[in-house]
Amino acid sequence: MNKKAISPLIATVLLIGLVVALAVLVTNWGLNYVKQTTERTEKTTKSALDCINNLDFDIKEVACDTGKIVIDNRGQAEILNITFRVHQVGDVIPSVFAGMPAFGVKTYFLTLGGASQVDAIATIKGDDGEPIICNQVIKERKLAC
Repeated sequence: MNKKAISPLIATVLLIGLVVALAVLVTNWGLNYVKQTTERTEKTTKSALDCINNLDFDIKEVACDTGKIVIDNRGQAEILNITFRVHQVGDVIPSVFAGMPAFGVKTYFLTLGGASQVDAIATIKGDDGEPIICNQVIKERKLAC
C-alpha cells in the first residue's frame, strides 16, 4: 500500500516540472520576440530621425523643354543617390542618379515630355554606414509639360 501513495506524488512532481519547463520556454520566446521587435523599431525610428533632421533638399528648377532639374541640398547629410519619379499619363517612370555632397547643388537631365509631376526621393548614409532611403521626405513639383 505504500507504493500507491508514492505514485500520485511522482505524478504531481512531474506535472509541476512540466509546467515550469513550459513557462521557461514561453518566457524565453517572449523575451526574444520583444527584444527583436524593440531593436527593429529603434532602427526604424533612428533612420526616420536621420532623414528628418539631417536631410534638407529642394527641387529648385524644372525645365520641361530640356528636361533639366536642379536640386539644392541644403542639409548636412550627403545624398548618396537620388531617385526621380516622372508621372506621365497612366505611368510612373523611376530614374536613379548619383547624389551630391552636403550643401551642394546639382543639375540632372530627364525626359519630361507629357509629365504632370516629378518626385525626388533621396538616399543618405546612416550612422552605421548603411544607406537609408528617405521616403518620408519626398519633394514634389507639379508640371505642365
